[in-house]
Amino acid sequence: MQLGAPEPQGQSAHPRDPRVRDQLERILASDIFTRSERLSAFLRYVVEQTLNGQGSMLKEQVLGAELYRKGPAFDGTADPIVRVDARRLRDKLREYYAESTRDPILISLPKGTYVPRFEENLKENPACVPANPHIIHAPPRRMRRSMLAAAVVVGAIMGAIASWSVVRRGAKPTDRAALITTSGVSPGISPDGRFIVYSGRGTDEDVRNDIWVKSLYNGAVRRLTDTPESIETFPAWSPDGREIAFVRVNQGIFVVSQSGYGEHRVTSGTWADWAPDGKSLIVRDREREGPFAIYQVFLETGKRHRLTQPLLGDGDWRAAVSPDRSTLAFARHEPSNGGDLYVVAMQGGTPRRVTNWNARLTGVAWTPDGRDLIYSKEGLWRISANLGTPSRGAPLEGITAEVNNFAISRPPRGQPARIVFQAYQRDLGFEIIDMTGPISEGIFRRAKPFPISTRLDSPGPFSPDNRRFAFISGRPPHVRVSVSDADGADLRHITFLNTVPWLGSWSPGGGEIVYAASIGGNSDIFVVDTNRGSSRRLTFEASEESFPSYSRDGRWIYFSSTAAGALDIWRMPAAGGPAVRITYHGGVCAREAPDGYLYYVDRYPPNERMMRPHGVSRLMCVPKNGSGPETVVLEGMTAYWWAMADSGVFFISHESGSNAVEYIDFIDHYSFSDRQVRRIGRLATGAGQFNPQMHVSPDGRWALVATGAGHTNLMLIDNIR
Repeated sequence: MQLGAPEPQGQSAHPRDPRVRDQLERILASDIFTRSERLSAFLRYVVEQTLNGQGSMLKEQVLGAELYRKGPAFDGTADPIVRVDARRLRDKLREYYAESTRDPILISLPKGTYVPRFEENLKENPACVPANPHIIHAPPRRMRRSMLAAAVVVGAIMGAIASWSVVRRGAKPTDRAALITTSGVSPGISPDGRFIVYSGRGTDEDVRNDIWVKSLYNGAVRRLTDTPESIETFPAWSPDGREIAFVRVNQGIFVVSQSGYGEHRVTSGTWADWAPDGKSLIVRDREREGPFAIYQVFLETGKRHRLTQPLLGDGDWRAAVSPDRSTLAFARHEPSNGGDLYVVAMQGGTPRRVTNWNARLTGVAWTPDGRDLIYSKEGLWRISANLGTPSRGAPLEGITAEVNNFAISRPPRGQPARIVFQAYQRDLGFEIIDMTGPISEGIFRRAKPFPISTRLDSPGPFSPDNRRFAFISGRPPHVRVSVSDADGADLRHITFLNTVPWLGSWSPGGGEIVYAASIGGNSDIFVVDTNRGSSRRLTFEASEESFPSYSRDGRWIYFSSTAAGALDIWRMPAAGGPAVRITYHGGVCAREAPDGYLYYVDRYPPNERMMRPHGVSRLMCVPKNGSGPETVVLEGMTAYWWAMADSGVFFISHESGSNAVEYIDFIDHYSFSDRQVRRIGRLATGAGQFNPQMHVSPDGRWALVATGAGHTNLMLIDNIR
């Protein structure tokens, strides 16, 4: 018998039983664990590793190096932090279950191991009837020991065979992605699939990301760049495996040998990858303040050749050249947060649309045979590059997380490839702030998180009577629009959608909410009845319509549209009908003020969320009927971080924090009465970078500010042909 091992309390819960993850979130949300961020991170790490099939990797050295970010030199004999925290975690779990005796799943950390155990709680389910096929009966302890010993032997043999297969012939198809590391972002992969390169921090003292290389076979990690004053990201391996291109933020695209020598700047740009022949880079850049386009930059001469011609919005994002070097695939982002995958001949021509999501896609790569494209839209998808009609293809199996920043190896002809990707689990929510409440040390003290736990909650507008607000929760295809009282009580669901809408404003009587959504492949304007939940569509044009709001008398709806070739403000009758253009120099997120003017921001620039501490949009105003000049009100705004109230405009501003990557967020107020800006208070937790939104009640008392954090893993999936 293992010394200190707990007696069996019930049936073993299979790691794929969804109740295990539900139980983990229940534990982490408890008061016992919310008070201990480090032990919460410990528990989440060991549980997620086990659920991802990596429980056998949970050793003291791995936890010290990966979880505590102490690097590969971590020595548990000299630093007992892992053992100490494991003991504290066991105590915390016992404390939790002493209060929560009827939770359906028991999660424990047996003494002598860092692999958690999942069991069904017999107190909660005394009949011991499996809730689903993934619950299995636990064998007697002695039998389990024999089975475990046999499993270790068999597992070692099979593991050796599998490793040999991966190295020599390519692995069998994996049924799930494997975890590589929890300490990096934006991965690349060597052509032979043996190494990854990524952007990350070495220690907690490092405040900026450098480029790192990690072996996928022995786990060895080495630092490729060491520039405390700069941020490096988006590394990409050359086809011959000798060089790595990367972005140094605000400085351009650089190339360095894989050994770390010979670094030199190639060109400007915000992202880059290699062409298959290794003689040029495919770069994302822009001219002046136009949308981003894709360029080919030849390394020998420095010559730049523009490959795509976007007209509006963020422009073109990720791109990849086909193995035969004839075709460019790229993701194009539209002004209303839509977008799709396109292909175009390298020598030029009209792009052909491949997908029909009308949503932001975050990456693209060609399969080794050049027939299909793999792209990221939450998960990873595969689609033929030669379809005559736009479609979506099929998702790759074994990937359950949100995917961003992926790369594919370049194997010899006929051999399978490997994909490394950034798996992101977002925890998005929002706070309710009483701006009339007490403020001490400049910080709002009457603020609380909205008590919904979907992990994906986004704030919406307040009702005209200040008593309610709308919000969005969930992710496609299960998105819910709901209404709550201003204090967070009396929650009521209005409608369900298969896409994330942009909630504009309530009608003056409170009976409807106008919103924009990409339904049927195009962004249009809709209104939803707040009582019955029924929606009706108001726009039907091929152009992109977005960011709507009601006029104060309810007769008009203002919105942004690309109907004239640029994203400007238009208005139409609230019941629908012909629209009239209001602005001619750009405009989004219009709101009508009590003084008869229409306030809006002139643009939503690409990657603005990365441009803190200073926004680059301008708050503008124009007579609500468009019969006067478009006037600048405030410079340095961030496009979505502002809201209209009866007294003026509330907005979030930023100041640099204690180090180079931290910012302090404030709510400021621009008054309609005297045209002055005054500081209202500081946000204790900061505004969410992944969901930059705020809403304010008409009376100026309540503010909803989006918050957000997330956990990033770098993952690997094999056998891509």
